[in-house]
Amino acid sequence: MGPSLIGLPQNVSLTTLSRSINRPSIIVGAVVIALALGATGAPQLQYLRPFGDFYIALLQMCVLPFLLTTIPLAIRSAMTSATAGSVVRWLLIWLAVSIVAVAAISILVPTVIFRLAPLDEGTIKLSASGEGRVR
Repeated sequence: MGPSLIGLPQNVSLTTLSRSINRPSIIVGAVVIALALGATGAPQLQYLRPFGDFYIALLQMCVLPFLLTTIPLAIRSAMTSATAGSVVRWLLIWLAVSIVAVAAISILVPTVIFRLAPLDEGTIKLSASGEGRVR
């Protein structure tokens, strides 16, 4: 029997706990619960912010450098293979579609927001005075 965690039954090992937590249904459920809690805007959630900041910092230190080094290596290996032409073609198509999608989003989102909440002189004065803020 492996090492057990404090507060758990003695027959639950760290390996068993890790296997049960890493199931896709648990992860999706945790994401749904986190989104629901975030949507409520409960003031108690501010105490969880350091954990989120720590997680983002870990991602920036570990995952992003890994991605930045593996993506060029994958492209280089694809270029040296026999399918280099099709890989480059799909890469260029994906890049073009991504640029068009980002451009469309950056045009549509402000247009929709300013239609729903027009920005005129009265709105600017109200936000500058601080009277329209919710506390």
